[in-house]
Amino acid sequence: ERDLAGWIARERAGSRDATNIAAWRARRVAAGWCGSCGTQPRTEGRSTCGRCRKRIAEAQVRRESDRVARGLCARCGLLPLVTKTRCTECRESKAVQ
Repeated sequence: ERDLAGWIARERAGSRDATNIAAWRARRVAAGWCGSCGTQPRTEGRSTCGRCRKRIAEAQVRRESDRVARGLCARCGLLPLVTKTRCTECRESKAVQ
């Protein structure tokens, strides 16, 4: 896992801006590989593999839990809570959707 992270960091080192990172991911996905790790085949109809989707979802849960514990909006992380997990702006934007 650490070797993989180092390899990804080296791959991205030459491409710091978002355009190059997006192109890097697009090349991986077009070749049938995970757009996140680039080492596993991507799941059909998705741009990432199951392992990366699980890792990303777990990180999101940790990030949102940490924000709520600090009294910040779970979604934006900037504004104070109005409900148990959302600020006024994020609560209203969710209602519009």
